[in-house]
Amino acid sequence: AFANTLPALGVSADGARVAGSYRGAVRVWDGATGRLVGEPDTMELGPDPEFAALVFSPDGKQLAGGGSAPLVLWDAADGKLVRRFPRESAP
Repeated sequence: AFANTLPALGVSADGARVAGSYRGAVRVWDGATGRLVGEPDTMELGPDPEFAALVFSPDGKQLAGGGSAPLVLWDAADGKLVRRFPRESAP
C-alpha cells in the first residue's frame, strides 16, 4: 500500500493516466476511475530505487523516471523497461 504522500507524481497530457512512486514502487492508475492499471518494472534498478520525478511523454506512450534511481524510460502500455540511462560522473 502507498502512504499518504508520493514523492513523485506524473499525469499524462490527456489526463488518462496518473503515475506515482513510493519506496521503489511505481504504479499507474486510470485518471478517470482511479483503478490501478500498471506497475512499471523496477526490478533491474536494485533494491528500493527512489524516484523524485515521473513524466509521461507528450503522446503518453512512454513514462520516464529519475531521482536517486537511475534515469529510466518505460513503455507506458506494458510497463517494460525501454532504456536505462547510465549515470555520468561529474567532471
